[in-house]
Amino acid sequence: MEDTDLHPVSTVLGAISGMTAPAVLVSACGLLMLGLYNKYSRVVGSLRALYAESRHRKVDGLGTVDREHRAQQIASECSVLRVRLRNVLAQIVAVASAMVMFLLASLAIGAALLLSAPATTAAVLFIIAGIVALILAMVLAALEARFIWDVICTEMNELPAPN
Repeated sequence: MEDTDLHPVSTVLGAISGMTAPAVLVSACGLLMLGLYNKYSRVVGSLRALYAESRHRKVDGLGTVDREHRAQQIASECSVLRVRLRNVLAQIVAVASAMVMFLLASLAIGAALLLSAPATTAAVLFIIAGIVALILAMVLAALEARFIWDVICTEMNELPAPN
């Protein structure tokens, strides 16, 4: 068997190997998406519950002052949840964009194999774009965590001191 016969096989195996690397990144992004969709659903559920409470005013046994205070709390919490909802949605879009970039990198590698052309530049650019999108998603997640921390600290300061 000549050495030239092995070259196409090694090229094909190299291309397949190169195409699977972005697929692993897509799998990791899928796990991130699962967590983000879960968070999104929880925020939406909380927002819907607060809006339902606001509409029905089921605050039994409270005086007028307490009802007004609760209405203010609901408005404040809804405002915070809307900010969180926009942030989580931006994270979902960023991770979905990363997934698309990684899939395009895989396609660029496969197309290069079929066309016998170098795909290094396109594939690397797609992977870099995907990584940048993931960095954006992580920055947004960190900002959300900081925002939640600030909200919790504010709410804790509003509580009466323990006896």
